[in-house]
Amino acid sequence: MMGNADQAVTDHWVESVERRGPRSDIGRYRQGATLLGISLNAYCEYIRAGLKWCSGHKAWERRADFGPHRRYPDGLNSICRVWDRESARNRQRAYRRRSA
Repeated sequence: MMGNADQAVTDHWVESVERRGPRSDIGRYRQGATLLGISLNAYCEYIRAGLKWCSGHKAWERRADFGPHRRYPDGLNSICRVWDRESARNRQRAYRRRSA
């Protein structure tokens, strides 16, 4: 059962989706929260705090830790720079082992 505050927020989201269409931020946030297994309110708190989910580390990281990616809606890559470097190193090591 939702409280008054939750209902007001939900009403605002519904109006936002109706106004901007089904591909709005709210739909993406709801999908992200569902995939992570957390509530939509908790997900939005992380976003408001300036954090983004790193799909490599499977952890919340600062938005400044992500490189640019034009095709993503928020303009940032889905993996942080640290994970990107680590995975590149691991790929290089694996390639060198196969070549040797």
